[in-house]
Amino acid sequence: MENTQDHLKQTQRKKRFRRFIRFAIVTTVMLLSVSTWYYTRFRPSTALIDKFVMINNAIEHSLANLKNTSDNSLKSLKADVKKNGNARAGLEMIKRAEQLKKHTAEMLGEIDKIKQRLINEAGGGLDPQTHTVKRPKDQFYTYRDMIGLPGGEKGMAYKLEKQLKAYNNWVNAEYKDLLKDKLAPLTKVGGAKDTKDFVRHNFRRKPIVLVLAKLSQLQHQVLEDESKVLNKMQSAVPFNEELHFDKIYTGVSAERSVLRSGETYRASMAIAAYPSRTKARMTVNGSPIKVEGGIGKVRFKTTYPLGKKTWKGTITFKNRGRDTTFRIEKEYIVVPRMK
Repeated sequence: MENTQDHLKQTQRKKRFRRFIRFAIVTTVMLLSVSTWYYTRFRPSTALIDKFVMINNAIEHSLANLKNTSDNSLKSLKADVKKNGNARAGLEMIKRAEQLKKHTAEMLGEIDKIKQRLINEAGGGLDPQTHTVKRPKDQFYTYRDMIGLPGGEKGMAYKLEKQLKAYNNWVNAEYKDLLKDKLAPLTKVGGAKDTKDFVRHNFRRKPIVLVLAKLSQLQHQVLEDESKVLNKMQSAVPFNEELHFDKIYTGVSAERSVLRSGETYRASMAIAAYPSRTKARMTVNGSPIKVEGGIGKVRFKTTYPLGKKTWKGTITFKNRGRDTTFRIEKEYIVVPRMK
């Protein structure tokens, strides 16, 4: 009887063990099936990964060229302003260009921090042989860092989205006088009728090498926008040519305009010239006067007391981008009116 009971217990244990084994096998098969489906559905091939790496390298190379172009644009702007006399408008434009480059460098730096964190944490660091991340197909850690896991903190992509919007809004507001049309939003995805979420569209279910390429592309867009504004600045600076005195007229300057009978009249005759393209501003005794063809029309009524008087004038024009002013003093004599 006891042997029969022992046999039944062993049989039941074997049945439970077999059920457990079957369950384990079925579970393993299901996991393998899900894993295979996931990797074939969402994991890109090695060939595709290599293409992403190549694209990122090309964008990185272009970034270096754009940065050099930007630096040279600022140097060229400074040189042109200095050549044209360091005019106030030119110096102000240099300040605005330096401010733009500062904000751009800060934006690029924020994206570089994200790329470096992804490389070190999600990518496992750089492979010294391939010069790319050690885990080029990683999606899980990339998703965790960029978007965030359920129940956890939001990933870096959400902060990046706000920073890109802030930078774009600042540039459009600060340089609206130079931009004919506003710069396109850096976070825009899709058309007007087919807008997509910036974060999920760019960073959800994407391998790390593709995310790195996207971040490099965003840096490229930032530098392209900066370049557009810098080009507008260079064309907006009032670079003036040297004066060309191309208009000629004759002039007479008398030493005295009132003489007694028998006195000698003395005067100087000369050929005078003036630049027709220069818009001169003239004043007499502090008040502006009309200028026609580069010649100011001096007219004012004389007043008491009688005798010798002096009127003062100024002629102001731009030369090499800077205001140049000549001052004039001319004597005249007021005599009583003859009745």
